[in-house]
Amino acid sequence: MVELKKLVSFMDEFLAKDDIEDYCFNGLQVEGKDEVKKVVLGVTASLELFEEAVKRNGDLVLVHHGQFWSGKNPAIIDSTKKRIKVLMDNDVSLYGIHLPLDRHKDVGNNAQLIKLLGGEIKDEFSFTNGKNVGWLGEFSTEKNMGEIVSVLNEKLGAKCIVLNNKESVKRFAVLSGGGTFRDFGSAVDEKVDLYITGDRGYYNEAAQEEGMNVIFVGHYPSEKLGVKALGDVLKEKFGLEVEFVDFGHLE
Repeated sequence: MVELKKLVSFMDEFLAKDDIEDYCFNGLQVEGKDEVKKVVLGVTASLELFEEAVKRNGDLVLVHHGQFWSGKNPAIIDSTKKRIKVLMDNDVSLYGIHLPLDRHKDVGNNAQLIKLLGGEIKDEFSFTNGKNVGWLGEFSTEKNMGEIVSVLNEKLGAKCIVLNNKESVKRFAVLSGGGTFRDFGSAVDEKVDLYITGDRGYYNEAAQEEGMNVIFVGHYPSEKLGVKALGDVLKEKFGLEVEFVDFGHLE
């Protein structure tokens, strides 16, 4: 068991919460009980996740997509009221961490995807407000596209959509979640063999013309690894019970 304030302070510093400008609020979003024994992990804040956390006796819910976003009405009404009420009624805390988790060089979504595939981080990729969000990875020896897709499908429960224009991959770019056409263009500029992202974009003709592979993993599957890796850190450092809730129906 650990004090909530101590746990939050550690995560804020470890994740460099304030080092990148984001379009949501990062950090502790709902304050529950003073001490935490069990952390429930999820990708996205939702009523379903919060209710499941209560069932599993969670003291803190840790998510990548939190409750409060720029441009969204912050009023505690309608679905927001239902969500917050579950947390408040059960004295459960909520911590959300978005871009700082995407870009973290150890537990981040993109770093973890590179590690999952057996590659190494080589350089920064995809910049937001002057800070990288994604990473460029490289394999020590070339890997077959079929092998890469199989690992992503099997380990993440994904159903990858693949634009396959060459059979082998050495250097690749990774950007979890919503990769834009701008990011695809950046991958082309980096002369990678493969661009991996979450949401599908319509790059068919451009990818074929550039001779570059693209894998769309799905937004949800591409962002499961970060919170799980962070959970492992909390388990090891504080001896906390940690459990990931996998809503596999979300893609």
